[in-house]
Amino acid sequence: MTQQLIALRRDLHRFPELSGKEFETAQRIVNFITPYEPNQIITNLGTTGVAAVYDFGNIETTIMIRCE
Repeated sequence: MTQQLIALRRDLHRFPELSGKEFETAQRIVNFITPYEPNQIITNLGTTGVAAVYDFGNIETTIMIRCE
């Protein structure tokens, strides 16, 4: 997983986008996170924000990852 995160970071830095117009970046995040099977992926937060939600059945073990 560490190598995949490093590759994603490098990819994002290789193709920067203007603030508020990170449409390709958002799609890259969605494509990256989808195989890890979050319970929910929320897109279009503040236009280009993405959230991945992992719910393990109770409030004490919910993980949310937010990217913008």
